[in-house]
Amino acid sequence: MKKMILKYLIMVLFLTMLFTKNIAAHNFRDIDEHSVSYEAIIEVAELGIITGDLSGNFNPNGLIDKFETMRILARMADFDTYTHVFGDALNERYQQVLLASQSYQRWNNSVNREIAYLLYLGVIISSDLSNFIVLDNGEERLRALSREEAAVFMVRFMGRSMAALRMLDMPRFNDDKAISLGARPHLYYMYNLGFITDNNGFIRPREGALRADMAVMVRGVLGELQNNAEALPSLTQPTLSTSDILRDYRVIEGIIYKVNLEQNAVSIQRRFLSLSGEIVYEITTHSFAEGAAITRNSQLIDIQNIANGDFLIAMLYSNYIYALDLQGRQRNINGILLEKDFTSNANLPRFIVQDTNGTRHSLQVLQSSTITRQGVLGIAARQVRIGDTVEVFIDGHDIITLNATGFSSVIEGYIRDIFITMHGQSYIVISQTPTGANLTRHLIIDGAVNIYALTLGSRVRIWLDSQEIQQLEILQQANFG
Repeated sequence: MKKMILKYLIMVLFLTMLFTKNIAAHNFRDIDEHSVSYEAIIEVAELGIITGDLSGNFNPNGLIDKFETMRILARMADFDTYTHVFGDALNERYQQVLLASQSYQRWNNSVNREIAYLLYLGVIISSDLSNFIVLDNGEERLRALSREEAAVFMVRFMGRSMAALRMLDMPRFNDDKAISLGARPHLYYMYNLGFITDNNGFIRPREGALRADMAVMVRGVLGELQNNAEALPSLTQPTLSTSDILRDYRVIEGIIYKVNLEQNAVSIQRRFLSLSGEIVYEITTHSFAEGAAITRNSQLIDIQNIANGDFLIAMLYSNYIYALDLQGRQRNINGILLEKDFTSNANLPRFIVQDTNGTRHSLQVLQSSTITRQGVLGIAARQVRIGDTVEVFIDGHDIITLNATGFSSVIEGYIRDIFITMHGQSYIVISQTPTGANLTRHLIIDGAVNIYALTLGSRVRIWLDSQEIQQLEILQQANFG
């Protein structure tokens, strides 16, 4: 108990020091104390993550190029503290960066080690390296960080990529179609956390991220990680300080690629979305912290019992594994289909399944996946309905077989919203009363309803196949005359 109290007091002390610094220490000449980003700017400057220039200006409306972005992210990840401990794995990433730099004359080689470090951590991926410099009429120009790219990097930094992909309550903006496919879930995730804001319904994904915007995101992300750290398990690690734990806590999912007994480490294959929406695979290596808990089916095991191909969920502090939960690569999941995500492929979606424990899984449908629904074998992925009870046998994140069971129901209500996704999926939002707050969203089965004949506010009767609309009858047309 004394150890737990001491740990709590140290945590409170650190948080107090972090968020009550003497803001007068950075009195930038170009920052209005009444600005919404003022406190964030002061705090990240005090931490040395984003600083001002020699003239005493922060340049809040200035853009940030990719190389400066890498410095910021590396400082957030305590680059100076940890970069020396990763050895050959980090050197391999460094050689990868050197190879990429040879294609450009304006490449900033002074940031190469920070870039290699972020590659190693999985904050950036290989395909990002081609977006540091652009050619404009044959002339190389440093590429500014966009708002959507900032969201992607920050979500990866938090280790929340899978959480972003599983997010269902996605906001919609007037400029949704301008968001890159791979950035969409990350941008939505950051928006829901309040770290990126819209302007009259426009999220402006391709605009450059301002230095003030970046300060708000950095402060928000570090605060989010610190809030999560308050519920950390009582694992002790004398080689890591409380500040390390608070700033760098994250959870990742992946598959064991290689076990290195000599270095007490594992290499993990993880899935990412590129900005183009393609699923890419990257391998990151992580050392075990002293006293790390490794479990399989809730039973403690040793590192010698980890097998290549095991599916995992790992809790990291900085880049060290404190807890690793293993499951066989091939396993069964029983639950409910919550969403069908067609971002990457119009015919082979990802299914978001919530299992009986409430955990959400992002699972990929393959050409070879065998799908059965209501006893009918070999149906298409689109014929599985949101709301179906599903039994899924998976290999890693890929669906081998899926058996779905649906149900029929009839509901009545009022049309509160109608929208079409960029992949052609049509949804109707229904409430039981004209102004009711209990809203339900229903996907329209292809060709079942002509949405252009519908009016917001109309009272309707809907026949559902699980939670998808297969027939609709207008009971009372809304009249705005």
